[in-house]
Amino acid sequence: MQSRTKGFTLIEMAIVIVILAIMSAVAVPKFIDLSSDAKKAKIASVAADLRIAIDLIYYKALILGVDNLCYEENSDHESKVEGYYTCHGYPVAYISSIQRLLSLENSDGFIFNNYEDNAGYRTLIISLNEDYTNNELVAGAYCQLIYQPHKTNQIVVFDSGC
Repeated sequence: MQSRTKGFTLIEMAIVIVILAIMSAVAVPKFIDLSSDAKKAKIASVAADLRIAIDLIYYKALILGVDNLCYEENSDHESKVEGYYTCHGYPVAYISSIQRLLSLENSDGFIFNNYEDNAGYRTLIISLNEDYTNNELVAGAYCQLIYQPHKTNQIVVFDSGC
C-alpha cells in the first residue's frame, strides 16, 4: 500500500509567504493613508455644511429684505437673520457665529482663526492642523477651509496638508 502525504511542501509554503508579503507591502501604505483621507473628508464635509447653512441664511435675508444691508459694529441699523449678523445676506465671519451655525467646537479637533484684510472684511479659517500657525490667506500645504463672505468664491478648501 502506498501512503499519501498530506499537507504542503516547503516550496508551496514559501510561495504562499512571498505572496502574502507582497500583498501586505501593497496594502500597508493604503491603510496608513486612511487618516489623511479621513481628514480630507472631514474638512470637505464641514465645507458642504457651511455652504448649505450660509445659503439658508442668505435666502432668509432675501425674504426679510436685509440682503442689501451690512452689519457694522456701533451702527444704528442691524442686519440680523436668525440671530446671525449678516453682510449682504451672508453671515459675518465671526468665530462664535460660525461655530454655532455649524454646531462645531474646538474640542471637535478644529482650530478657528479670524483674519481681517485692509478693507475691514472678515475671513474665517477652520483648520484641522494641530500646529496651525497660518493666519493669512496663503495657499499651501494646509488642511483648512476659508470662509470669505465678501468674495465670489466664498468657501475655499486647502486639503493638500491633510
